[in-house]
Amino acid sequence: MTNSDHSPQVSDSDWGFEYPAGDSDIFCPICLSVYEDPVRSVCNHSFCKRCILDYVKSIRESRERLTCPLCRIGWNGTTFQTDWLCAKRVDILQIKCRVCRISVCYGQRAVHRSSCPKQSTSTTRHMRSCQLCDQQFDGDSTMKRHWAECRKTNLTSCSICGNCVHKSYLLEHERCCRRGRGFSSSSSNVNAHAATENVWVTAGLVVLGVVALGLFAFLGIRR
Repeated sequence: MTNSDHSPQVSDSDWGFEYPAGDSDIFCPICLSVYEDPVRSVCNHSFCKRCILDYVKSIRESRERLTCPLCRIGWNGTTFQTDWLCAKRVDILQIKCRVCRISVCYGQRAVHRSSCPKQSTSTTRHMRSCQLCDQQFDGDSTMKRHWAECRKTNLTSCSICGNCVHKSYLLEHERCCRRGRGFSSSSSNVNAHAATENVWVTAGLVVLGVVALGLFAFLGIRR
């Protein structure tokens, strides 16, 4: 799966803008959308501020070693600086309105949307929906936050349990899977053993019942 598969025209489609192709410098590697409040790590990788803080929180909750989701260099999780260069590059990014075909700066898209000469007011406040999970939202900022968290944006399969997880969390997820695998297997064995014992107990009770009925019948005949 490449960045082009989930480029911003998907998450921002209801704005009706076309984005330049192949400019990977403007996309967050976690949410795969245009950077929002970009920050830079000690290893010089940039992320949306919300994306990386959510990532740090998830790793700390799992008590795994905190590393960069790209290069796996160890972090303390607190050293992030605003990436002003990246923010400027995003702000002046030229995007084209699909309705009037006018090019505007990314930072001015909301202003243009409210004043587009070919887009009526009645169509500027409609609900937007995530095209991957079908949830609906009433604003671009809400959609952006959802896009950073949507479980279907950049998924891959865990080689151990087969569940789908975000690519950025795959290594941490597989480490947790390996730790829990032995427990799961031993639990399954215990359950299987208990189930076998239950079968034998049930069979024994049935046999005793048959013997008791036969004995009662025999005594009744003798009388």
